[in-house]
Amino acid sequence: MSFGGAGGYLADVAHRRTRAGSARQRVMKCLQPGNPLWDHVTRYSKARYSLEQITGTLALVHPDTPSLRVSHETIYTAIYALVRGALRKEVIR
Repeated sequence: MSFGGAGGYLADVAHRRTRAGSARQRVMKCLQPGNPLWDHVTRYSKARYSLEQITGTLALVHPDTPSLRVSHETIYTAIYALVRGALRKEVIR
């Protein structure tokens, strides 16, 4: 079996493909400070809503606006994955 010939596995080619794929522009995060979704999530978190309640409330209040919907996992990531952040400080308080 040949690992360097035609049809075989070429490590440096695979490495270049992987690096090229990771260099693609990332999708912009939907939950960032300053956008309307962030403002809604912050307001509901100050009102002591749980993450699931925030998600459900946004879906009920804005049924025709997908940009104002977010999953509870996304909110959790925005709060706890960031070392510093205004939303995290609010929720932890």
